[in-house]
Amino acid sequence: MARELYTAEEQKLWNQIGGVPNLKYALIKGKTDKMRPAENFNIRGALERIVYQAKLDNKISSSAGIQEGLHQLAQRLEFIAELQEEVNRRGLNREEILESVEHIYYEVRKHARGNDSTITVRHGVYSENECAALVSFLKLQSKWRYALQWKEARLA
Repeated sequence: MARELYTAEEQKLWNQIGGVPNLKYALIKGKTDKMRPAENFNIRGALERIVYQAKLDNKISSSAGIQEGLHQLAQRLEFIAELQEEVNRRGLNREEILESVEHIYYEVRKHARGNDSTITVRHGVYSENECAALVSFLKLQSKWRYALQWKEARLA
């Protein structure tokens, strides 16, 4: 089971101040700054940070774990729009991509180790459906404030 991404005190403070942008930035920056020393500046850390930010923005339940948080995000219209773009671009089946979302964090945990210079979705490590799901999550967070930079890469 993944550890909680933020403390009850952080959540309480966040709720009290009503989401002041500077504090939100400080919380998200703090989470991001902890990724490198933990050797988690990779796709796994990116998914964890996406869920963390979605909780701060009240897009998902504050009690959701990482996989459940991703599942909740995948039900939102803005995710479905990003997913549909990937379906069209890649010629994949939407339902098969959504099935991969149900276990995406567990798959990522198997492979993501160490730090990337830029968050990278590596083809060949993940299935095409998993890559499409990961890219959809990353594109979704790219439209949020304080987005992570990321890229796709094919293995040689």
